[in-house]
Amino acid sequence: MAADAGQPNQPRDYTDLEPLFVELGGLAEEDPRRADVRDRLVTEYLPVAEHVALRFRNRGEPHDDLVQVARLGLVKAVDRFDPAHGSDFLSFAVPTIMGEVRRYFRDASWAVRVPRGAKDCTWPLARRPPSCPSGSGPRRRRRSSPSTSG
Repeated sequence: MAADAGQPNQPRDYTDLEPLFVELGGLAEEDPRRADVRDRLVTEYLPVAEHVALRFRNRGEPHDDLVQVARLGLVKAVDRFDPAHGSDFLSFAVPTIMGEVRRYFRDASWAVRVPRGAKDCTWPLARRPPSCPSGSGPRRRRRSSPSTSG
């Protein structure tokens, strides 16, 4: 049941938008209706992006920047979603949007601009992505044991 304008605390039911994803997938790239359907989907799902941005507030970044990054994640989710996979859009969109915001924090939190590939290789060994060589990343110094030579 869709939330009425008089009931702001009711969650929005997005099931009425699911047929638009099927329509979007069936339209050719050059079809002028494709842009209209895509715009409507993005506009209708904006509250989801804003909710995700709110989850990351008070972490040192301006709220407007977080909303903008979350909206970018929403646009990417709308463009990449395939309804043929059988899951609903929110199950795909929320992790996509959150990943975009987390990527923003990862990229914006370093004092010096470091390429993303180098950042990925600084993860602990257990979490290092397979794209990083095994010898790259930070190294720990071994403590030298006191010599027992006499």
